[in-house]
Amino acid sequence: MTKITCLGCGMEFRIPPSRLGRRRFCSRSCQRDRKALTMSLRSVFGSMKSRCRSKTHKNYPIYGGVGIEVRFKSIGELADALGPRPGPEYTVDRIDNDGHYEAGNVRWATMREQNNNRKNSIWFSVDGVEKPLSYWSDVTGIHRQLLYHWHVTRPGFAEKVIELEVKSYSDS
Repeated sequence: MTKITCLGCGMEFRIPPSRLGRRRFCSRSCQRDRKALTMSLRSVFGSMKSRCRSKTHKNYPIYGGVGIEVRFKSIGELADALGPRPGPEYTVDRIDNDGHYEAGNVRWATMREQNNNRKNSIWFSVDGVEKPLSYWSDVTGIHRQLLYHWHVTRPGFAEKVIELEVKSYSDS
């Protein structure tokens, strides 16, 4: 018997090796629930391939044009790499933006997580903790545009203000 993780609910179950290629769900209800996700994954998979392979796609220059490839051969491989979708607000994200769409470099992420994972995200290091500008804005209550303005016009000032704000919270 081979141990498999259900693509619908994430539960582990065992099947005979002879059925390994066909069965990926622990029950029919998980298979039905998964159908909607498979349809959306089909769309995601097609979009990934278009961005990376079609020179006429509007985003080709920042995907395929810089060498990013889709290394999944099928939607099933993509589904196996991602595991069950945590919720409807989650979409596929590449962990390393310079890496390919491949196992180990894709994950489910919210739009906020994806925005923090952009190449142009601004990160501040405060007391050895490195987080994106949006995180420090939430923690301190200082508007993110003000932090950005300080970052651009007064290098190092935003980090000092964040550090003082964080210390004042921890002292109270």
